[in-house]
Amino acid sequence: MHRIAEICKARDILMVADEALTCFGRTGKWFAFEHFGIVPDIVTCSKGLGGAVPLCAVLTSAEIADGAVEKGFQPFSSHAGDPLLCAAGLANLEIIDRDNLVENARVVGGYMMGKLKRMQDTYEIVGEVRGLGLCLGLEMVTDKQSRNPNFQGIAMVTQYCYENGLWLQTPVPVTDINDPLQQKFMEISGLQTLRFMPPITVTTEQVDEAMEILEAGIKIAEEKTAQAAAVAG
Repeated sequence: MHRIAEICKARDILMVADEALTCFGRTGKWFAFEHFGIVPDIVTCSKGLGGAVPLCAVLTSAEIADGAVEKGFQPFSSHAGDPLLCAAGLANLEIIDRDNLVENARVVGGYMMGKLKRMQDTYEIVGEVRGLGLCLGLEMVTDKQSRNPNFQGIAMVTQYCYENGLWLQTPVPVTDINDPLQQKFMEISGLQTLRFMPPITVTTEQVDEAMEILEAGIKIAEEKTAQAAAVAG
């Protein structure tokens, strides 16, 4: 991130931070760029801004905004400045601040990361756990040495979790996983990584419940992966 900022500054390029997924507390800070000690020229926000209503914003300095207007830029949208959506967004930000939810994301996110890290240390098919706050990912591999994507494992874990009351975003199709072209597309897209983005109101008790279901699914996937490797060997 620092290198990108240096390149932009050296070439007089505006640095844009897309914080659609990470704005307003998701990563344990109000904005994700704060983790890196940089200040972008433009920040795009949505999702966390509206608190479930369709609301987005582009934030920049007065100098950049005035320059854009002078050059003839005119932002437009079907719902630009909609008072109902803006009221909901303001209420959402007030609640985040009042209930200290940014700190909750940091603390509970750290707690959840600890749970996921233990799985990384325990299971051969968990390649890497990474993320900030409550924006976390768990990479599934066939084994730690090769780090080959484990799409079958991903499908098994998401299916098990769904059947046991934990909904995860299913990043891979449950069919045609063995198709080489489909596998290449999924690998390029990073779909071997389970993504966790619970509400920033989540509690440690809810994390415990979710991680218990997840780990049970990973155990099954690990056994099946080992069996498949033995047959192939």
